[in-house]
Amino acid sequence: MLDGTAFKIPRFLFRTAKSIFRSVPELPLRGASLLKFAAALYMFQRNVGELMICIGPSMLPTLSADGDVVILEHLTPQLREVERADVIVAVSPQNPRMSVCKRVIALSGEKVSVSNKTADRIEESHPELVRRGSLVSFIAIPQGHVWLEGDNPANSTDSRQYGPVPVSLIRGRVLYRILPLENAGHIAPPPADLGKASSTT
Repeated sequence: MLDGTAFKIPRFLFRTAKSIFRSVPELPLRGASLLKFAAALYMFQRNVGELMICIGPSMLPTLSADGDVVILEHLTPQLREVERADVIVAVSPQNPRMSVCKRVIALSGEKVSVSNKTADRIEESHPELVRRGSLVSFIAIPQGHVWLEGDNPANSTDSRQYGPVPVSLIRGRVLYRILPLENAGHIAPPPADLGKASSTT
């Protein structure tokens, strides 16, 4: 099953607009108007926000495994740093052709507690980030990175597998769920038992 994967709504608005223009043959310069609309829509989706489908079990119970349509806003990465507990969509560190939907657990300059098994895994690629303990270990989050986890950690591939994620991979913040209608609304806060972060200082 897909794990917290995010997909774009495939050109739905563009196709709708195109069908409208074609249905009104007397509309002057409809081709040029359509081109302007497409350019404006592209800029809006790239810089302001877009609709996406987040599907998979990793964000249960916050988001449905069957797929929720959400509003992804792109202004946060441009205007301010993401905050702890934000739900974001990022380019997958494991597959740059895919996007993942996860929650921000720790920020640059913080440390997050992990199992020694997770520490062993992270130490293979980032030994300088691991702080060992007897029962648990800690991962120090370097500058320009965040630690991401799914709200359903038992069924999520996240920073516990691939380590801290560069903030440059963050595409936007999940602002609002619009479908299914019975669950429409702002994104819920994280579960109480989700990973916790603390300052390294």
